[in-house]
Amino acid sequence: MTISHGSATLHTQSALSPSQLANELMSRTLAALKGEQSTNNVLTDISRRVQKVSGPLIAYLAALVDVLQQQPSASTKLLNATRRAMAEDAEPWRWSNVVIGVANIARIQKDADSELAARQAAVEVLRQAVADVDGHRTQRAALYGLAALYFRRKQYDAVVPIMEEIVVLGEEHNAPHVESDRAALEIVRMRMLEAPGQAVRDHIHEWKQGSRSEVTLSVLLDLIARRTVAVLRSGDPAAREDLAEDLALLRGVQPLPIEGTHAFLHLLQCWLRHEPDMEEQIARLRPNLSLRFYEMFQQIRQQIRQSPTTTS
Repeated sequence: MTISHGSATLHTQSALSPSQLANELMSRTLAALKGEQSTNNVLTDISRRVQKVSGPLIAYLAALVDVLQQQPSASTKLLNATRRAMAEDAEPWRWSNVVIGVANIARIQKDADSELAARQAAVEVLRQAVADVDGHRTQRAALYGLAALYFRRKQYDAVVPIMEEIVVLGEEHNAPHVESDRAALEIVRMRMLEAPGQAVRDHIHEWKQGSRSEVTLSVLLDLIARRTVAVLRSGDPAAREDLAEDLALLRGVQPLPIEGTHAFLHLLQCWLRHEPDMEEQIARLRPNLSLRFYEMFQQIRQQIRQSPTTTS
């Protein structure tokens, strides 16, 4: 609807395109689910709007009502309605934020299947989008959302190609975040190595071949701490010595991006080897630990003490 005033033409709210209307109501629905807006007010607004739309938008608005009323399978219904509306738009990528919103609603409602389907749909439609800066940002956000979902499911083999795509996008647009994206990709690749029985030396080798960043070293140290607990609980002298030798490979890297790492690794080696003067060495090294590594040491010790079968 337009209102003419002299030579000017003013566009009222009803002049919104289908994708703009869908985006606006999606934002309000999410706000209501988060308690940031009144659910009744949003329902009233949707009821008013439904009288002015036609075609697949009617089903879309009806699905939003089901979501707000917490009806069963509301996320699935909303995704299907969004797909139908999007299919009739000559520029379907304009619905990308709506589809991402559907995924967020599905996550709130703990509908894992609908969340996965929606995040996959968002990525696919954005791959068709016009290549501009805003499109790149939205595509990156959609890819990260899908990668995060796979990461939570520990499906790291599915995460890697998505993260690789994110890095390529960043490189193509000379994005400032490309280095952090590369670091995130390395983290995922390291997670893929965490198969039972995988030697720590392989993780260390992977880290040395990468960016050697503080972020990825933090992930590696977390893995080392968990592996130390497991080995000490096992009471296997050969496994303890193998891990101590693996740690020597990381201690040999100069410098390491986190201060105090060498002292912490030395402490773990003394503990693993259970040398005659181990307690004296631990007592000597412990005061030199940073707060970060002292807390890690205490957490390892606490976990060891909780295992009645440990021989430390």
